[in-house]
Amino acid sequence: MLYHYTFNTMLERIHQFPTPFTSNERVQYVGDCGMIMTFSYEDTTQQEDAWVTPVGLDVLAVHVNLSWLLSGMDSKIEPQTIYPERYQALTAILNKEGITDYFPYSHHALKYIMTGQLDLSSFISSQQTETSKLEQLKSSLLEVGVHPRVIWKYGFAKAFILKEQLSCIEQNVQAIQDSENEWALKKLDLLHRFGP
Repeated sequence: MLYHYTFNTMLERIHQFPTPFTSNERVQYVGDCGMIMTFSYEDTTQQEDAWVTPVGLDVLAVHVNLSWLLSGMDSKIEPQTIYPERYQALTAILNKEGITDYFPYSHHALKYIMTGQLDLSSFISSQQTETSKLEQLKSSLLEVGVHPRVIWKYGFAKAFILKEQLSCIEQNVQAIQDSENEWALKKLDLLHRFGP
């Protein structure tokens, strides 16, 4: 019971960082609906070691909106999209080019949101349109009436998103849905027994 009651989504967010030094661009971007972080990798190797690749992370900026911060204190508050006018502008530009589907939290989309620099070819590549496991899981949970914010409550879902668990989306959705339904029933029972 405490597992569900004390859960705080803001303490449980996970973002998948790109593999270090695979991009030609020094500045990298990671984000979600209400947060964008710009960072770069630093090679902290003093000497070459075949077994270890020490990498440092230099956080350049973190942009958040107030609703993103407040949603960590109250689960009833939904984080709003950060810089919605910039996303509208990006969508309009891409639509003019015939690109109607893109991942809004990809490196290239976040780069445009933060800098206004646009590389149309990056939005045409298959990597850009590939939906992440996180986005697939979120949309599947919404389809069965479960708020995607609860994903971070479940270690098996985190492992699935980070490709550490070889299960399918349906198994994760079913397990989360069953657990959330069970919690809803227990919560109602507690409220009837002890009052609001």
